[in-house]
Amino acid sequence: MDTSNDSSLYSFQETPSNEYYGNDFGSMNSGKQSQGSMGDFGSTGDAQNNFFAPAVETGVAEEYTSRPMTSIGAVGYRSEENKLNELPGGASTAPPLKKRSENSPAQMALEIEGEINVLIEKSAIACAKKDFTTALDHAKSAEKKERHLIRYREQKDLKEQNIDLTYAVQFNLARCYDANGMHTEALDTYTGLVKNKNYNQSGRLRINIGNLFFEQKKYLHAIKHYRMAVDQIMPAHHNNIRNKIRKNIGTAFVRLGQYNDAVNSFEQIVENTNNDVQVAFNLLLCYYALGDKSLMCKGFRILLNVQIPGLVKDDELESESKNVTHNRLRDYLMDKQRKHYDCIFKGAQLIAEVIESDWERGYDWVIEQLRSFCLKHEKCNLAAELEMAKALNYLKHKKFQEAIKALTAFEKKDKKLQARAATNLSYLYLLKNDIPNAEKYAKLSVEHDKYNAKALVNMGNVMFMKKNYAEAKNVFQEAILAEPDNIQAIYNMGLVSKKMKHLKEALQTFKRLYAIIPESIEVLFQIASCYQELGDHDRSIEWFNRLITRVPTDPTALYNLGTVYGIESDEAQSLNFYLESYRYYPINIRVISWLGLYFVKHEMYEKALSYFQRASQIQPEEVNWKIMVASSYRRIGKLTQAKKCYEDILLKYPEHKEGLEYLVQICHDLGLSKEEKDYKEKLEKLKLKQARQQGRSKNNLAPPNQDDDFLARQAAQFVPVGIHSPQQVAVQQDRQDTPQTPPNNAMRTPNSPVANVNVNDRLVQREDDDLLATLDSGDDLLMELGI
Repeated sequence: MDTSNDSSLYSFQETPSNEYYGNDFGSMNSGKQSQGSMGDFGSTGDAQNNFFAPAVETGVAEEYTSRPMTSIGAVGYRSEENKLNELPGGASTAPPLKKRSENSPAQMALEIEGEINVLIEKSAIACAKKDFTTALDHAKSAEKKERHLIRYREQKDLKEQNIDLTYAVQFNLARCYDANGMHTEALDTYTGLVKNKNYNQSGRLRINIGNLFFEQKKYLHAIKHYRMAVDQIMPAHHNNIRNKIRKNIGTAFVRLGQYNDAVNSFEQIVENTNNDVQVAFNLLLCYYALGDKSLMCKGFRILLNVQIPGLVKDDELESESKNVTHNRLRDYLMDKQRKHYDCIFKGAQLIAEVIESDWERGYDWVIEQLRSFCLKHEKCNLAAELEMAKALNYLKHKKFQEAIKALTAFEKKDKKLQARAATNLSYLYLLKNDIPNAEKYAKLSVEHDKYNAKALVNMGNVMFMKKNYAEAKNVFQEAILAEPDNIQAIYNMGLVSKKMKHLKEALQTFKRLYAIIPESIEVLFQIASCYQELGDHDRSIEWFNRLITRVPTDPTALYNLGTVYGIESDEAQSLNFYLESYRYYPINIRVISWLGLYFVKHEMYEKALSYFQRASQIQPEEVNWKIMVASSYRRIGKLTQAKKCYEDILLKYPEHKEGLEYLVQICHDLGLSKEEKDYKEKLEKLKLKQARQQGRSKNNLAPPNQDDDFLARQAAQFVPVGIHSPQQVAVQQDRQDTPQTPPNNAMRTPNSPVANVNVNDRLVQREDDDLLATLDSGDDLLMELGI
């Protein structure tokens, strides 16, 4: 229900100029205004009319026509008479203009009224131009001058007062107060007009008072005044106004959460005249809020039966659009038609999933209703649009095969729908990593419309997956040219530049995207990562700090920030951020490796032991972690536990030379001579076997001691940024089964896959590519699920 825009509330005489001017002013001044406005020119007009009157009445055209000879006796003629003063037809010269006498009090009052009308007109014009401050200034000036006029009439004993002018001044002032957000002053002014018994039609102003209370969220007061306005308006001649007031009442009840009362108001309107699609849509929303499935079906049928006055058939509008340009009436009707269809489609999507226990059957019922509707409107594609929505809804329920089947069915329909379906199919095949089919449907959608940014983004994704980065970059550039603010195209453009090692260009691209969506944590991460790869560690730290301000619990952001501090040789800060990363995500093998070796380097073996044990649990097949655990036990003096660890290693790897060497040493330290002898024999046999196989053992080591063992060698090779050191075990054992980031983590390392899939109007990430994919669904959502 569209209740967010309070300006949709009906307001009596919404445009101030309609209230003040035109025929209304002619009636309010009772003919005196025309006299006052003429002023000094009234007599001039009469003189001119008298001057031309004889000629018009007689119609004399022959100025020098001859006449019969008559007597020339004394009949008053004189030969020296100046005939220039005579006009054809015998008319004499016009009398001289009379001098204007001093204005009488009544005439002065009329002139002041004219000045007030001018001020009201200026105020209305300023209000129409949205210059509400200037409009209020003119309105106040008009009120001040009108009060002066009242005092003047009282002083001059002019009993007649122009109450219509007073009404116009006060109404205009109230409207200007309202426009400037001065609700208290506007209410006081409206209330004064309503209570004045001299104004018979002032009761309609209760609509404006109700609107003011509505804006202040005082809905009960608004409903009270709306109902009083309905009672004062006669239904015979103003039924349309009454329906609009009832619409306001229903909207106020919705804001209060009283859906049953709102339903009553909207049903009264629908029963009278079902020609307001917004009312029918609001009624459907109220039925939805009440949760009654049968009422929802009833409301949807009412919505389909709405008749828009003046709207002709669709095909006629389309034909006119081809031949007629700048037809404002046609544009208005087309706009109303689009809004009509938009309300129907939104209502269909709203109820489709809830009117049946099975959402698919609900969609089928609504689609059937829309097909019947489209039979009456040849250019209507709402049924096909909802079928597209149903196909995409399969994605929401993780039914990808059904979604592909439903979208494939559009190949036999309208070309526009084919292109949209191809875009979505390309997206789905990208999710399945089916590159050939993704490329096939991406090409189809691009061939239909080479300026379709969504199709171009999918085509660029295909090129990226095929590692054709140069071609992918060109396609993303075309997508940006077609739609300069396309988020996916810009982001993917930055990723491609990063892959091609054009780091400065990638940084510039991500900063451009940051200006569009500064709240995006992905963009923040990429900017910080670019600075990190460029070697600008100070700025990299700055942007990573911005990132963890937004996502303080993100382990990958903390991990990367610790890495940068490690490069800067700030071990304290590096340790702090690695510990924080481990706390939120304790299975990142790189973080665990760094922490374990850090504590070994600083001879804190008990702390190192816990991290090596966790690494051994994560990678049970990696023997080096078990050796580190055993070595840690030896360093803290727990030889029995160390002996057991080495024996476990030999059970799984009988020919592990270092394990045998350490067991010999431990048995010697514990005084287990018999076991020491056995392990020595095994060690000698292993050495002979390796010597025979390789000629000379390349891994032959001297017997280890407390200062020369596996753990000591690893600690000696420790670098504060250990994750980048090729000598470290964690990096050497970087395998596919090693978890890199948490499953639902919002951030990824610079080389980890990121793809945005927006099915539920949010950012979702997957781990098979680095791209932002696009989906064409029919709704204007953040990640391009739009028409």
